[in-house]
Amino acid sequence: QILLAEQLKKRVHYQKNDYYNRVSRYSFEQIVKNTVTIVCELYLLLDQVDDAIRFFKDNDTELFSKPDPVRKYRDLLGLLDKHTIRDAWLREYALAIQKGIAMTPRNEALFQHLKKHGAFPDEDHPLDFDDLKCRIVYVLR
Repeated sequence: QILLAEQLKKRVHYQKNDYYNRVSRYSFEQIVKNTVTIVCELYLLLDQVDDAIRFFKDNDTELFSKPDPVRKYRDLLGLLDKHTIRDAWLREYALAIQKGIAMTPRNEALFQHLKKHGAFPDEDHPLDFDDLKCRIVYVLR
């Protein structure tokens, strides 16, 4: 009976700690992602675009959750968009499409905008979702 009681205590202890372990794993993963983003921002500020992309791809991994290539490319394209690095953005977008990764609606619209205007959206040429909305509605029906 004592042995059984000790085993039950251990089981409860593990279950209790499992929640805390999941929370701490998530927090640690967020710290790693934030650090990778900061280092990439520094590379981009120094105009070392290829180094920034390489660092992001090598280090932005899901440590404990399952890999999400859509999120990974969304974040990378977001960084390149933020720093208005058109050629690298188009190159990484094309790479993602070649790999069969589905793009977010915003990135699809941004790609169409870059093809049409040759530059990132601004006040004179805002991002247009009209064509994209029609395709999304059609898919949902």
